[in-house]
Amino acid sequence: MQDLQARQARPEDAELLLPLYEAVDLDELGDIDISLADIDSLLRDPRAALDKSVLLTRADGAPVGVMVPSRVGGERPRIDLEVIVEPGSRELFETLVVQAEQDWAHEDSPPLLELWVMAGPGRDLLVRRGYQLTATHVRFNRDLTGAERPPAVRDGVRVRLADEHEWPLYHSTLQQVFSDSPETVSEPYDEWAARMSSAEVNDPSQWWLLEVRSDSGDWAVAGLLQGNRQDAELGGAWVKNFGLVPEFRGRGLGRYLLTWALATFQAAGYQRVGLGADLDNVTNALSVYEAAGFQRLYTASRFSKQL
Repeated sequence: MQDLQARQARPEDAELLLPLYEAVDLDELGDIDISLADIDSLLRDPRAALDKSVLLTRADGAPVGVMVPSRVGGERPRIDLEVIVEPGSRELFETLVVQAEQDWAHEDSPPLLELWVMAGPGRDLLVRRGYQLTATHVRFNRDLTGAERPPAVRDGVRVRLADEHEWPLYHSTLQQVFSDSPETVSEPYDEWAARMSSAEVNDPSQWWLLEVRSDSGDWAVAGLLQGNRQDAELGGAWVKNFGLVPEFRGRGLGRYLLTWALATFQAAGYQRVGLGADLDNVTNALSVYEAAGFQRLYTASRFSKQL
């Protein structure tokens, strides 16, 4: 790292880092899939361990690399690593990964390190360092054409906005929706609420609940769709979380909710909708997305190493 200056990353560095992230997207994807809100959300997340982050810049202040670790709750210590370096800087990527390994190996309970990479040299380097492939993430996108229409009315089914006083209900529903996902990490309500309040990208005005009426006439929460402003700067809506409580699956309710959301986003003036999903999703969500007209843009792989 000769001729480079190193310091910790700060929440106010999002705008400084945006050109670096955009350059990486153009190199790896051929298009820009990052927004200022994404980076701001990462740096302001209460889980981000900025005291162990590294931001590398040239003498003129231009960033060439950044490493931000985030603590993830759960039964076993886990650290998610964000490692971004300018295109072609393979040695710099390895330097930041090695730095993270050294930093966290000294913990009383050495954690599991995890980071996402696209195809290419980064994958090979991680494998050589003892990392294992543990998940594959698919990025979907769908253009909104203006032809989107709400689904036909179904008796005993409704979609409504979650009230501002219903955050505990929304949190518990999220836990139920993803209860059978191998990727789920149980997160206490207070920690979740603090995280939702920490970044402007989170938007409770796009937190919807799907409800089904029981034989007794009561409404039961059957699922949710949580949007945010991750892609708003680029004219796109973003589906952060989407799914059904296990007992309500297999009734076509997922397609109903997604169709309703597409029409709602289109009516609000969005030009497209993006979302991400695990390739091994147990709820068959990928087929629902593709049936609704979503197209796969790219895949990213998660590699993990127990220190």
